[in-house]
Amino acid sequence: MKKNLSGDIATGLLSPALRTRFLELFSVASRKSVFAWSEAALSRAQVLVLDASAGHVDLPHWPPCVIWVGEPPARWIRASIWVGRLPPDYTVADLIDMLDRAAVFLMDWKARQPQPQSQPVFVPVGAQALATGQGAGATARYRLTSWVALAAPFNGPSYLRALAMLAREAVTVAQLQEHGGLAPEQASALLVELRQRGVLRTQVAALPPAGRPLAHPSAGAGQRRLVQRLTHWLRGAIRA
Repeated sequence: MKKNLSGDIATGLLSPALRTRFLELFSVASRKSVFAWSEAALSRAQVLVLDASAGHVDLPHWPPCVIWVGEPPARWIRASIWVGRLPPDYTVADLIDMLDRAAVFLMDWKARQPQPQSQPVFVPVGAQALATGQGAGATARYRLTSWVALAAPFNGPSYLRALAMLAREAVTVAQLQEHGGLAPEQASALLVELRQRGVLRTQVAALPPAGRPLAHPSAGAGQRRLVQRLTHWLRGAIRA
């Protein structure tokens, strides 16, 4: 699995003192967030960080997310889709939480952008297949078609990890249980809930012809390592 859970953040419009402090905390928070964040020029950033010292900001193109340090000026026009605010005395934990909120929004925002016409073949499966993962010869994989906010009991940390995986790529029930931290009955209930809401797609991979050797076990090692790192980041953000 290629790592594309990443985002670019622009800090050049912060006052020098606030920017120095922000980057110091950002160097820690960016490693614990859902996304792998990096600083970038405003022209290619998805997140812009501002403070009141920026005064009147008139940009030809606003990124989808803005994070304010302190209170935004009264005359500021909300030009971006998502806006967050950090208190003046924010901590690393506050910044991790803000970056994670921006990441969740961007996953949904990117999912709603026009997609290439070529798509995998998805077929519906029954509730029993969702519950066991055995529906299509244990080859069924599931993916979110759009981000959805779920109420209890599906709004806990384990479910957030599972939803992040489903938003990233098509995964099996076993992957949801192993890397999402869900019990079998929890994974089953989550998939059924998502299917009932109409935001779940099921992909069935073709089985290899008889006699063809399966891929070497090490072929998926990189994918497993990345998912484990994502799980580690999420757990670190939740503990912070």
